[in-house]
Order: sequence, then C-alpha cells, then structure tokens
Amino acid sequence: MIAKKLISVSAAALLAIGVLPCTAFAADGDLGTVRVIIENNTFKKDKGASWEGLLLDAEVALKNDSNMLTVVEDALKEQGKPYELYNWGGVMSINGVGGAGDYCWMLTLNDWFTSTGVTNYTVSDGTLQVGDVIDVQYSLAWGSDIGSTWGVTDTSLTELKTGDGTLDKEFTPETTEYTLTLSGVKDISVYPTALNKNFQVRTYKNTYAPDTDGYDPKADAHYRKGEQIEVVDGDKLIIGIGNPSWPCMEGPGYKETKYTINIVSDIKGDDLAAARETEKLINEIGEVTLEKEKAVKDAQTAFLRLTDSQKKLVANSDILDAAVKKLAELKKAAVDAAFDNMFSETADKLSKTEGAVGAEWKMIGLARAGKLPEASKEAFAKSLAEYVKTAKDGKLNDRRSTENSKESVAAAALGYDPTKYADSDILSPVKNEEFTSIQGISGEIWANIALTGMGSDGIHTKELLAAQLESGAFSFDGKTEDIDITAMCITALAKDKSAEDAVKKAVEWLSAKQQADGSFGNCESTAQVIIALSSVGIDCTTDERFVKDSVSLMDGLSAYYLGNGEFAHTKGDKFNDMATEQAFLALTSYYRFSNGKTAIYDFSDMKLAPYTVEKDSSPKTGTAAAGMIAVVLAGAALAALKKEH
Repeated sequence: MIAKKLISVSAAALLAIGVLPCTAFAADGDLGTVRVIIENNTFKKDKGASWEGLLLDAEVALKNDSNMLTVVEDALKEQGKPYELYNWGGVMSINGVGGAGDYCWMLTLNDWFTSTGVTNYTVSDGTLQVGDVIDVQYSLAWGSDIGSTWGVTDTSLTELKTGDGTLDKEFTPETTEYTLTLSGVKDISVYPTALNKNFQVRTYKNTYAPDTDGYDPKADAHYRKGEQIEVVDGDKLIIGIGNPSWPCMEGPGYKETKYTINIVSDIKGDDLAAARETEKLINEIGEVTLEKEKAVKDAQTAFLRLTDSQKKLVANSDILDAAVKKLAELKKAAVDAAFDNMFSETADKLSKTEGAVGAEWKMIGLARAGKLPEASKEAFAKSLAEYVKTAKDGKLNDRRSTENSKESVAAAALGYDPTKYADSDILSPVKNEEFTSIQGISGEIWANIALTGMGSDGIHTKELLAAQLESGAFSFDGKTEDIDITAMCITALAKDKSAEDAVKKAVEWLSAKQQADGSFGNCESTAQVIIALSSVGIDCTTDERFVKDSVSLMDGLSAYYLGNGEFAHTKGDKFNDMATEQAFLALTSYYRFSNGKTAIYDFSDMKLAPYTVEKDSSPKTGTAAAGMIAVVLAGAALAALKKEH
C-alpha cells in the first residue's frame, strides 16, 4: 500500500538514477522520513555550470508542519549546501546553480510533476507521506527536458522495469499486458515511467479501484514507483496512468492507459497466509520474560509446523530465534537460582552429619562438592579404617560386593587410595566376577563404577552390555525394565567407549519414561537419572530429550524439595533421609558437570594417597615409621589375648 516501505535506496537508485550513496539524517520525532534527491543532469560544466550530476540523496525526517519545500530545505541545510527560494515558494538556486529565463528547478513527488505549488503537499493533510520520494531536478526548458511535456496527451509508459523476476516479453508502450515469473520472491517492486510525467502513475494489486475524487491517500490504496508489493501466484498488478479524476496540470481531452502484469510464482497464497499467521504470533511476543513463555512456545510451535517453503516466507523468524534463545537464558537463570538454593541449603544440612561408616553417600556428596568439613572427613576416615579391619581377604562382606565398591568410592572421594587403605586393598575384590555376581547386576554396576572411577578398566562392561534389554533399558531381574538400574548402568558404562551405543539407547529409553512434571516418579529415581546424564555429559536442564513442555529434569527434582535442605521420597511426603542424600548426590553431579569438573565418581582429578593407622589409632596418611610397627603389632596381640580370656 502507499504507506508501505520503499524498496532499498540502492535498488531504487539503480533503476531510477544509478547507484549512489544515500545519507540518513537524524529523525526529529518518530514521524518517519521521505527521500530527497537533488540532481542536475541538464546544465553541464562545460556550459558554465558550477556542478553537475547528483548533489545529494538523503532520507529526511518529517515534522508535523513539513511540506515538500521544507523537507528539501532541511536536506540542503543538513548538507551545508547554499540555496535561494523565490518569494512565491519555488527554488531559485542550489549550490550556485540557479534559474534564468527558461531555466528552473522543478520538483516531482513520486515521479510526478505536481499540479499545484509544492508547498501544498503537506504532512498535515496526508498528501506528503512517509516513504515518498521528492526529486529536485534542474531543467533548461521548463521541464520538457526532464519529462514534463506540456500539451502532450499521451498517457502511455515509456519504460516498465521490475526489481525481480522475468517479464515474458520486452516492454513496448503499445503492449499493455505482461507476465512476470518469480522464483522464491514474495516482495517485488515495479518502476513504471510515464512518457509525460505531468500524469500520475498508480499501481494496484488485483483490483483496479482508484479514488475518483482526487488524491486521497487514505482512500486510494495504490503503490508508488519502487514501493514493495507482496505478491503470490495468481496475483496481478494493474498500472494506471492519467486517470481523468486524478490531479493533473494538463487540460481535458486525454484518456488513461492501463497496463497489467500477471504474476506466476512458486509461492502460493495458502503458503503465504500460513506464514503471515505465524508472523502475527511472533509479533505478539513483545519483550521476552518468563511470563511470556506460552507466547514464545505458541509461536515456535506454529513455525515448526510450517513446511520448509512456508518457513522461508516468515519475515520475522530471526525475532523468533532471538525470543527462543532469550527465554532459554531466562529459564536457565531461574533453574540456576533454584539449583544454587537447593545445593547450598542441602550441603549445609548434610555437613552437620557425623562422619562415620553408614554415612558414605553423604560423605561422597559433600567431598565431591567441596563442602565436607575437615573434622567430618577425619572422623569418617577413622571409622572406615576400623571397618576395613574386619575385612577377610579384603572383602568387607562375603555376600555383598557392593560394600567394597561403596567404601572404595567413599575412600577415593576423601582423597585416599582404596587399594592402600589401613593396610588393606578393598578395591581389588570387586574385580572378581564370581564375587560381584552374587548380587547380580547391582554388584557388577557398582564394581564397574568403583574400578573405572579409579582409572581401571571396566572389567564388568561385557556382562552389563549383555544384560541390556531390547528396549534399551536395564533390569534387576533380567525381565522388568527399571529406571534406577538403567540410570546406574549408564553411570557404570560412562567411561567405556565400547558402550557408547548402549548408553545412547538407554538414554533414549529414559527420555521416553520421563513424566510431565520432569521427574521419574520419585526423588531417588530422578536423582539417579541426573547422576547418569551428568556422567555422560548431558545437561539435564537444557537437553531437549529431558525438557518436556519447558519442564526440565532439574525441575522434576526440585518438585521433591521441602526447603531447608530436605527432600521427600514422593510428592506430599515428609522429609526422607535417603531421598535427601540421593538428591544431594544428583545436585553435586550437576554442579560438577556445569563447572567443567570430572564426574562425581570419576576421581582422575585427584591424586589419591594411602591411608594408614598408627599406634594411637588416629587416622593419618602416608607410611608409618618402621620403628612403630612392632609396637602396633604388640598392641594387636595383647588385644587378641584379652579376647581369648
């Protein structure tokens, strides 16, 4: 329409007056701009002119009281070009080139020599509008040398060009119908030039319905020369020249001429309509906030439902991309804030736990989070040393290999080598398949976690891979799919490259089992999945496989948070100690992942030291002095003697 934005200045200049730079002046208010061109192509330097060619091509800000002449003055003032006006409102001279006799400066409005004085075309009455083009040209013959031919009633075009596409035939003034073929183009511009520019040229789309009461921009929905026109296959453009009802300096006795351009395009009307609906949803987003999440998601869903060809027609898809990115950033910030709160509060609560065997998972979580008090560390290490003394051939329990795996992980988390702990090797027993298989897949899982965490090969990987079900899940009994076992198997296989395909399949299975609230049905299962994903480098807060309808896996864990560092087993339950310690292991896993640290059970970031017990039974690292060994052994013998009696 007439108020639509013109084609880019450079493209218009290419077809109208050549490629020339255009200066944009600072806007005064927000009324918009018009384009002002000042050129002298008739009075040459070799004939005495001080300059020739283009003097300026600029966008000039409109004001409420602007008219054609005042915007020309504004352009000249901005450029510092001297000028003189006639007292009746015309231009006398510009930058030293002035009129005398038949010489004069003449102005066109959208390539039309106005029928009344240029000061009559104003912003206030709508006859001067945003996007209009005012061309100030020097004439040596009262306009006949620049397109204003008095007394000529021929209303044909002398030229018809298009910004895009291919016309089916070369233009001639006598041929009034053409076909324009377009490919991948929805906005075009046409450049019709009247033989006699005293006649207005107006372009219409599909319906030729000119205002017959004169020039009323609000009533006459036409397009100007060079203005962008949105078209699809089957549209047609009708170009009218010299309608008798339009303003014109010529007298009566002329008839209008009409030209038609039929559009053949690979862009169909339904496709463009679908794109426009999506554009509307995108525009309705406005400033992106967390409260605008639904608006962003609705627009994104609409866009994703479009065909590839329709997506290309969405002009503001970049705005949607930015909105989706901004929303993700806001949500990530909100998740991070919630995470930081849960992490710090739970660490604070658990840090008050007494350091003793039985509190292994709390100790592991606190140690790997960097939150374990030194006193608790020393107390647990001493307690574990006492427990290790009960081991037979390194085994802490003849039936449960997971005891060795768990205590090995706990020792490593505290910085101690489980193969040299209190003069025992509590890690090596879990290399024995016969021993670990007593507890089935659980024994193999935790043996692999302990071994790979300490840098050994995952010697139970083969057995674990063989246990994977067709669905991708793992099972405690070999038949029933189990979320916890599947998550722990991923953790156990995380460092083994030969298991990558199995891990990927298990991750996809877990993704399908995630509930609408982001969780896996209870706190502990949700926690195990977070540990697993963090161990294989998957962000549980942003990965699309674990963010369903904008609800992430971390959101799922937070649903069980009661505040003050406490978690419930299921929603609505009271504080549960196991749920809390498992949740903290998950929080620590994510903390380490998001900060670029090794996984919670990967101790390659630590230099593990031996742990020995000296004669006073106080826990210390390093090797005992040789002179103390006899004393320790003597004390042990005395204790044994007392026990016999």
